[in-house]
Amino acid sequence: MAIFKNIYDDGDPAVVYSGDWSVKTNLDSGEVGGTAHVATTQGSKVSFKFNGTFVATYGTIPGLVGPVNVTFQVDNKPPVKTAIISNSTTLRRQVFYQSSILSEGQHTLTMTLDVDAELWLDYFLVPPFQFGSPMFTKIDDGDTSNISYSGTWDRGGRSEEYLSASHVTIVPGSEVQLTFTGSAIAVFGRISSRTANPALPTASFTLDDRGPVLLSNIAPPQKPDIFHQKLYESPVLPLGIHKLSMLQAGTARFWFDYVLVVPTSLQNTSTVSDNLSPTTTAISSATSTASAGNSNPPVGAIVGGVLGGLSLLVLIVVSLLFFRRAEARGCKGRRDAVQPFVSQPSMQLPHGSNGVDSPSNSRGRYTPISKALLQQQCMTSPRHTPSNSQDLGLSSEATFGQNSAQTGAQSSKRKVETTSQRSITRFARRDISEPLSPPLQDIPPPYSAPGFNHSSSIEDVTDRFR
Repeated sequence: MAIFKNIYDDGDPAVVYSGDWSVKTNLDSGEVGGTAHVATTQGSKVSFKFNGTFVATYGTIPGLVGPVNVTFQVDNKPPVKTAIISNSTTLRRQVFYQSSILSEGQHTLTMTLDVDAELWLDYFLVPPFQFGSPMFTKIDDGDTSNISYSGTWDRGGRSEEYLSASHVTIVPGSEVQLTFTGSAIAVFGRISSRTANPALPTASFTLDDRGPVLLSNIAPPQKPDIFHQKLYESPVLPLGIHKLSMLQAGTARFWFDYVLVVPTSLQNTSTVSDNLSPTTTAISSATSTASAGNSNPPVGAIVGGVLGGLSLLVLIVVSLLFFRRAEARGCKGRRDAVQPFVSQPSMQLPHGSNGVDSPSNSRGRYTPISKALLQQQCMTSPRHTPSNSQDLGLSSEATFGQNSAQTGAQSSKRKVETTSQRSITRFARRDISEPLSPPLQDIPPPYSAPGFNHSSSIEDVTDRFR
C-alpha cells in the first residue's frame, strides 16, 4: 500500500451503492484496478465517506453517447449538477466532479444519476489526510524557508488548491530544491487542461543521490484543470535529513502546489492512512508506543484470576474438612477396636453334688463387651449367693445376670470392684485365639459362696474350673 494513498477504487469498502449498478471486471484499457461500476437507471446512487479537505470523482466516458446528467453533494452543502459530455472516442480517468476546499474532518459525497443513461464510475481521489496516522507535515509552495526556486517561475492559483495558490513554469531548466527531515515525501500539483496543455509535463525528481524519476500514473490532461494530483512519491527512507530536487525538462506547464512529509520513522510500519476514518489507519512506531501506554486493563484476565483464586481456596477448605473427618473416624475405630472380654464358664456338674467337680476339658468362652459398661455393671450389680450354700449349683445354660443374689458385706463390695477393674485390664491385653461364644445378654456379677474369696480375680476363678 502506498504511504500517501489518494485513490480509492470503485470496489473500496467505503463506497456504498444503491439502485441499479453492475460491475465491469477484467478491464485492461486504463481503469484503476481493472474494474468499474456502471449504472443505467435514473435514481441510482453511490455514497463515499472520507477524511480530508478535498474530493474528486473519476470515471470512464464512452464514445458517442448523449449527455449524462449527474448530481453531486458533499454533506449538507448545496448540490452541484453537472453534465458529462461524451466525445467521438472513449475517454478514461476523466474527472466528473471536484469539490471546493473543505474543512478538516470526515465528509460524505453522494452521486445520483438523474437520467436513464450509462454512467461509469472508476475511482475517487482524496488528498492524504494530514492528521491521520502517520501524521504528515504539509509544506506549501510559498514557504521560502524550506523551498528555493531557480530559473523562471510564476505564482498563481485557484480556489481548489491549497491556500489557493501554486507555482508554475514552462521554461526548461527551472528547478525547485527542498530540504526536509523525515522518512518519506510526496509532491502534489495541478495538471492543466488539454486545451492549454495537451501533454503531461516532463518534470523529473531527484532524491539525495538517487537517479531522476519522471511523472507517471496520473490522470491525463482533459477539458478542465485537475487538482491535488500526486506528481511524485518517495520510497521509505531512513529517518533523517534529505534533499529533493524538481527539474522542468520540457515546455508543458508544470504546477507545483505543496509537499507532504512523514516526520517520524517508517522502518517498522506495515500499513498507512487510507483517509477513510481518523482511527482506521496504520500506526508508526512512535504512535504505537504512545497508544500501548494508554490501553485498557485486561478485565477478562483479572476476573479469571480472581475466580481461579476463589476456586483454589474453596478446594483447600473442603480438603481440610474431609481429612479431619476421616481422621476422626479413624480414631473412633481405633478406640472401638480395643474391647475387653468376659469369661463365661461352660461346664456340666453332677446333679446333687455337694462338691465342685472338674469338668473334663471344659474351658471358658470370652465375649467382647464395652469396657465402660463392664466397669459400671461390676460396680453397681448386687452380689449373688446360691440357694444352697454347700452346692455351687451353676448351670451352663443360665446367664450370670439372671440369678438371684444377696448383697454382701460393704467391705467385700469394694474388694470386688477393685478386682474387677484389674481383671478388665488383663482381659483387654490378653491375646485370645479361640473362637468366641455368642454374646452375653447381661453382665455377670461376682459370686459369694463358701470357699470363694472375693479378693480373687476372675481369671483365678476361671483357672479353678479348668
